[in-house]
Amino acid sequence: MNFKKNNILIYRLGSLGDMIVALPIFNLLRRSYPEAKIYLLTNFPVSEKAVRPQDLFFNTGLIDGYISYPLRLRKFKDRLKLYRRLRSFNFVRLVYLAQPRGFFKVFRDFLFFRLCRINEFNGFCLKKDLRRNRYFNETNLYEQETVRLLRCLDLKSSLDLDQLMNWQLYLKAEEINQAKKIISQAVNSGFIISCSVGAKTQTSIWPIEKWIELFKLIKAKGFKATFVFIGSKSEYEISQTLITKSRIPALNLCGKTSIRISAAVIKQSRLFIGQDTGTSHLALSLGVFVFALYSGYGQLGRWFPYGFKKKIVYPQCRSFECSYRLCDKSKKNCIACLDVLDVYSELSELMDNLKTSYKG
Repeated sequence: MNFKKNNILIYRLGSLGDMIVALPIFNLLRRSYPEAKIYLLTNFPVSEKAVRPQDLFFNTGLIDGYISYPLRLRKFKDRLKLYRRLRSFNFVRLVYLAQPRGFFKVFRDFLFFRLCRINEFNGFCLKKDLRRNRYFNETNLYEQETVRLLRCLDLKSSLDLDQLMNWQLYLKAEEINQAKKIISQAVNSGFIISCSVGAKTQTSIWPIEKWIELFKLIKAKGFKATFVFIGSKSEYEISQTLITKSRIPALNLCGKTSIRISAAVIKQSRLFIGQDTGTSHLALSLGVFVFALYSGYGQLGRWFPYGFKKKIVYPQCRSFECSYRLCDKSKKNCIACLDVLDVYSELSELMDNLKTSYKG
């Protein structure tokens, strides 16, 4: 479709995982409207652990500009300020990529954006089936969020999510070279395994004592690999504790590299080991095999990274949809009930296959 004023607005809130989940849609929009100015209306994270979208999409050509959306948009003056800012861009189309929410919130958003004189919309779904992730009895899992978003946009049959071209972050040669230089300082032989043992949600974190025990078993098996830890600055200490106590050959990059250099580092890996976090989504989008531990938080399956190159381990003791981000009462007995030997058995088999195919 040709526009005289072809400014397009994407509404998507969240951090790293939320943006990667919608990455195929960002790529499709850019391919469909190469001349358009595409802006992202999003919240700017204040947490040190959270990744800013403008850092993730820097120099990719996917997004031309960013507009701040206050998460607590309750005061009239804040709404008026956002209204005036959106009006000033003369947007002709809105691509609405909201997480599942109730009918009245969706309708409220529609009225607000229509008031901003946006006339064309994609993704506004008033039907309950489109506003919720479907549940599959045969797998006891929920529909992945990427798939639900495609249903809302009526793109499920026209966008092949299994093609890596739809997950492009357009890493530059200089970013790849910088990552290789960083890795070369610590890696002499064997393949690289990237890791992340942190997560924003407390209920998604496997106890550090179990991580240490797991990596001790990996070391005892004699795998020739160097482990590179990726994460925020606040995750440096816990990652270093794991490295020191398990005595594995490792490089701790937590808080030392930008998100795009971290992505370039992960891309050099043959395996990513992590948890329910945005970094797991990032790794799989880069074509790296993901081994991830998930808890009982949320709707199981909804936030699994999309793709076939993954192994997700989750507690069989889980019998409910947990909505607690903090879990002091039961001491995270959901994810904590994942047994180290069971996790090691799954991971060891995967690493044996990598070792057999490695020709480095």
